Amino acid sequence: MKTKKFTTHAGCVKTENRQSVDLELNPALVKLEMLNKCAGNFTSLQKYYKENLADFENSVISPEEIWILQEVFYEKLMALEELNPLKEDVEQAYEVKDVAPFSYMGMKSLKEVELADDFVPGHGYGVKQVLPFSFTKSSLEKISVPDCCDFIGAFAFAGTNLKEIDLTPINRTGLIVQQGAFMDCKFLVSVLGMHDLDIDRREFEGCISLAEIEVSDDLFKISNRAFKGCKSLTHFVFPESLLELDDEAFAGCSKLERVIFLGSSLELFGNDVFTGCPINEVIVPEGYREFYEGILPSSLASVIVESNDNQ
Repeated sequence: MKTKKFTTHAGCVKTENRQSVDLELNPALVKLEMLNKCAGNFTSLQKYYKENLADFENSVISPEEIWILQEVFYEKLMALEELNPLKEDVEQAYEVKDVAPFSYMGMKSLKEVELADDFVPGHGYGVKQVLPFSFTKSSLEKISVPDCCDFIGAFAFAGTNLKEIDLTPINRTGLIVQQGAFMDCKFLVSVLGMHDLDIDRREFEGCISLAEIEVSDDLFKISNRAFKGCKSLTHFVFPESLLELDDEAFAGCSKLERVIFLGSSLELFGNDVFTGCPINEVIVPEGYREFYEGILPSSLASVIVESNDNQ
């Protein structure tokens, strides 16, 4: 595992077993050390999550450090042979009204889940949030996400057998999807109605069958490694609103040949965004070839094509 780097900031804690009681240690490093010392079983990791990762709002560590801790936590979960689901393993679950962390994790019989919708009269309250690690490494193939759900937590569906997911809103006003939510869904072919404004870190990394995805017209950021290793993507359309393309966002997309930029607002282009991609055509708005030559890697300059119809 790579060495993780943390920044020092306010909220540090003092340690008693150091040479100087005045020596301050980054609290994220303390939590990482605790995580690395967890016993190699689900009970130990579940306790760690409850005590250190569950309550982000009151955490003294930064969002960046929380992301790193979640990633390490996910790696440790994936290394476990037995995940000990908290509910009885079932094949189908209808009108589910509570999706807590770990609640369906590791279920090998689970194929389909229907989350309750509070917009349907008589159904009671609906599922507002799918919390982190809810379905991780289960055999889930199909799920319905209601409009009342506005949050999908970190690694919630990572490692499942989902084949497609439709997030198209009817009444939903917004949806936040956290890092790694669909990571390593190796059978996922299609994602519809992805209306989040920020495609988070590693959100679809390792989805080797992903060939189709609809993104929001208001999307402003595609974060680190968001689509890394999506080996079935052949093309991608970046909306006019896009401002940031972060490091390795599409690295290893070995069939990605054509990308289309609809706008001219791109401000940040990270490192190795298209490494390992056989891109032979970059379509940009008419009159903006020079702009994109200045922001894209020089290796792509020769394949930039201007168009007055990027649809």
